[in-house]
Amino acid sequence: MKDLMIHGNWKVQETGNYKGGLRDGNWYFMILIGGGVRIHVAEGQYYKGKKVGHWTYYVPDFERIRCDVCASGEYDDDLKVGKWEYQNMQHEYFDRMKIRGYYLKNYPQELEHKPWTKYVERYYPNGNIQEFGYSDYDGHKVGEWLYFYPNGNLKETGKHSSGKKIGTWKSYYENGYPKEIGDYFRYERIGLW
Repeated sequence: MKDLMIHGNWKVQETGNYKGGLRDGNWYFMILIGGGVRIHVAEGQYYKGKKVGHWTYYVPDFERIRCDVCASGEYDDDLKVGKWEYQNMQHEYFDRMKIRGYYLKNYPQELEHKPWTKYVERYYPNGNIQEFGYSDYDGHKVGEWLYFYPNGNLKETGKHSSGKKIGTWKSYYENGYPKEIGDYFRYERIGLW
């Protein structure tokens, strides 16, 4: 067991081993909330003091005394690499959100997100999908996106470039019947709809 650290109002207990003065092997991080109750917030491996292998991070839910996974993926030599998945179970606008993407090795740490193309799913509070597609590092929608009504029926589909609509778009009424089809050029509607 490692030292107890204070982060804001939380006491964080770190459990793991040292080898040659550096963290080595499996490590677990927990928040102590009183009465001996611990909430798990992170786990992963170190090798010679650097994060390696699979890591999982959790967001604590103090009311239900449990955690939901909020991020998981691989580290190599203390850098995120390969596939990572992020989830936010109580997003500001949506009930839950998932973002998936890939980190490429050998990018400077401050640019680690730059090569990312993120797959994004957003859900309504009733659990039905609200929208999904891809976005770039800056959060701009790119490529094909699909949007849905709360009842699960398709609402709209089309492509984005730098967050703006391009190409042919199709929209549908809430009952699923086609509504309109048209094109965007230079991010503006053109022609007949």
